[in-house]
Amino acid sequence: MSIMFESKAEPIILPERYYHHYFCELLAFVQKHSPHLIGPSEWEFLSAFNLLTQDAQCLFIRFCNRKGPYFRLDKLTYSEISDINGSIEDLENAHFIVSTHENNLELYRPFTKRELQILFAEYDLNKLSKDAIIELLYEKNGLNRILAEYQLVLVAKQEEVEFLKMLYFGKYKKQMTEFVIRDVGYVKLAPLDETQFTPWFIDRTDAMAAFELSKLLRLVRVAISEFSGTTLHEALKLIPWNDYLISIKTQQIGDQIMLLVGQHLERQKQPVLAIRYYQLAKKHPARERQLRIWHKLGQLESATQLALEIMKNHWNASEYLFAKDFLDRQKTRINRSTSQLLKSANKIDLYQNTLIKVEEQALSYYKELGFDGIHGENQLWKNLYGLLFWDQLFDQQHGDYHHPLQRVASDFYTKSFYMKRKKSIMKRLESFEQASTLAMLINITFNEKFGIANPMVQWEEKLSEHLEVMINKIPLVGLKKVLIEMSKNLKDNTTGFPDLFIWNEHSYHLYEIKSPNDHLSSQQLYWLDFFKKEGIHAEIIKVNFL
Repeated sequence: MSIMFESKAEPIILPERYYHHYFCELLAFVQKHSPHLIGPSEWEFLSAFNLLTQDAQCLFIRFCNRKGPYFRLDKLTYSEISDINGSIEDLENAHFIVSTHENNLELYRPFTKRELQILFAEYDLNKLSKDAIIELLYEKNGLNRILAEYQLVLVAKQEEVEFLKMLYFGKYKKQMTEFVIRDVGYVKLAPLDETQFTPWFIDRTDAMAAFELSKLLRLVRVAISEFSGTTLHEALKLIPWNDYLISIKTQQIGDQIMLLVGQHLERQKQPVLAIRYYQLAKKHPARERQLRIWHKLGQLESATQLALEIMKNHWNASEYLFAKDFLDRQKTRINRSTSQLLKSANKIDLYQNTLIKVEEQALSYYKELGFDGIHGENQLWKNLYGLLFWDQLFDQQHGDYHHPLQRVASDFYTKSFYMKRKKSIMKRLESFEQASTLAMLINITFNEKFGIANPMVQWEEKLSEHLEVMINKIPLVGLKKVLIEMSKNLKDNTTGFPDLFIWNEHSYHLYEIKSPNDHLSSQQLYWLDFFKKEGIHAEIIKVNFL
């Protein structure tokens, strides 16, 4: 079966066995670039897979790309596979599938609710949900009835497949659709040098730690909806976390686990246990949650020490402002200082229109006063950054590109991004001393790279026109300082920018628009303070609806 995609030029038709080509491309790439990360079980899989007929390989890949692990043979209809029965036999002989089964919940899931009701008509199943029906049939051990009517196979080798896919994509359970997106032209990827690709992981120990943590993360997401905090902690407390949190990559996965478990324990009124998990995390809001708990428990010394540590080395603006507020108000309720700034904001009167965003209404208000403007918000600044630092974003010399489908450096959202590229970023900023030179550089990059996927750029025809106005209006020295500050933390410091950029012949303004019940985030306050310090006109405009 071929797949056809419509495009403005002509239909793009993928070959019938496109998925086989992609899977083999992935396996070949991993063997070439990460052979030291492949273990005995994966090598055994690769060897056995290569001995299969192409039909059997295709059927196995079809299984892997679908939700399993059980499949009904009566539902297998793949026109491109000429001998499905022979492929089933080949896969079973090679131990890629299993046709003997034991009673378990998953065995019933390939059937619809109606099919189960008909097959087990002696039970009153009409008022039960499918999950409840499956639970009942599992308890009644309906295995023999199922197997008497249907042939099912259990797909094996899934651990090996998922591990090899993780070595390619850097993520667990990543879908193969990235290959399709590449080939049908929905995304135009920046060209990368294959000779400079590096493995995602330091060594096999690092890769296995990431693999196990990824599986655990999926289990934890299910467990927090089914188990109490104490039960979950009992299941996790024996895990030697120091053996798993051994690299930046594994820490990032571990952070997700720690935050989920910590928040669950807090909801379950287990704050002291929650702290144990927050202390293992290195991602916001782990330290803010710890500070809140220490404060609530009356442990002011511990809370103060943590707040001082955050002030000295903060992860982002939100936790910095939270710690600052805490130190300013140790003996009172912890509030945000942002409310004070809102109270003193300038106001404009607008007629309320629920069909139009308040920012767009405000933009119309200023246009009636003779200003030009755009609702640019974060994207305006991200566009400027993405075009100016194009070479830095796609620089492969730092070892942060790992496969040809990658759209962004793997350290993009970490502080190491700036540390590795600081010299190059500063050199780029020093390469122009006038706004006109910067505008020219942006326009050249815009025309040369238009349409290529860039994590910071949202392509549109008037993009370079708006950036040219911005560059010529905002003080160049301040503009450079903003770009440096963004570089230091591209995850958090690419958010919180004012909603509107408006200008006329003589002036410009950056306005953060707030409706009557809206609040100012820490990141928005951060940028407003930063702009003020750098001499950039930015302020809050509070809307009063008539």
